Amino acid sequence: MKTICGFLNRQGGTILIGVNDDKKVVGINLNGLVDEVKLYFDKLKRSFFPIPMGLIETVEVPVRRCVGDNSFVWVPNMYILRV
Repeated sequence: MKTICGFLNRQGGTILIGVNDDKKVVGINLNGLVDEVKLYFDKLKRSFFPIPMGLIETVEVPVRRCVGDNSFVWVPNMYILRV
């Protein structure tokens, strides 16, 4: 909440969940819980006062891994969340 509040009080930005501090994509396994995660962030948005209108949006981005020279495969149930 502190991080989101900091973004809301400045000029905004993007929080990526599933990317580590070294900018390496590690992803998170949502295993069919995408709707529940979005619901969580909707509830979280209502804990701020005043309620940010449309400023917090959760988008899931599928993760793909490199398997060779310029070859990638999609990793099932693995996502990055963009908040």
